[in-house]
Amino acid sequence: MKIINIVLPVILLIIGYTDRTFKDFKRYIAFSYRIPSSVKEDCNWHYAVILIETDKLCHIKTLSVLNEVSNDMQNSFNIIKKYKFPIDENLNEKSIVFCLSLDNHKEDCVVPNTRNYSPSEVLQSVLFYYGDQVKRNPKTIIIQEPIILPIYDPIK
Repeated sequence: MKIINIVLPVILLIIGYTDRTFKDFKRYIAFSYRIPSSVKEDCNWHYAVILIETDKLCHIKTLSVLNEVSNDMQNSFNIIKKYKFPIDENLNEKSIVFCLSLDNHKEDCVVPNTRNYSPSEVLQSVLFYYGDQVKRNPKTIIIQEPIILPIYDPIK
């Protein structure tokens, strides 16, 4: 998964996608998002390519997950809808897409890791959804760096 942190931003820069820092948004997700227990207990890699659309006041009016995720994971994104982008960032009535990756480092899982993804599989999957969204709406803003949330075993 570490390779995605290096390769994905480079590829996106080469093909010309837009990015801003989005530090406050990333921080909000890192501190507010709660990973569902069903996902924590599954040692397989989980990710979501999320499309959000803002209204005139920079509130998130819609949130949709572009790839297939579990119902628990889908429902856990409701907290993201509460975020409001700062007006001065000029993100009113915009489409923004980003990748949220759950990097599971647990050793004690109910569902063991049954699939190890290669870096090329990860990139191909995420870039497919980014490219598809840009085809639909060329003005879509892409947050290049994935938001990666680690999952560890509880300290004993």
